[in-house]
Amino acid sequence: DGLGMSPEQLDAVRLSLHDTDPEPGRGIGIHNVNERIQLYCGKAYGITIYSEQGAGTRIEVRLPPHIGENER
Repeated sequence: DGLGMSPEQLDAVRLSLHDTDPEPGRGIGIHNVNERIQLYCGKAYGITIYSEQGAGTRIEVRLPPHIGENER
């Protein structure tokens, strides 16, 4: 939902996911979550962001099937 992002905004957010030295106040939270997922689960997992201006934004979080398996 929401307004979505312009292609330029989306590119900046996507780059911030993989930035080794994120700029303070610019996507640090989502960067940290993505980094923790990849450290724990591997580079094949993490966050992907899709957005279309005027249509909305979707965030996909990929985790391996075994996460949380022993916590049931």
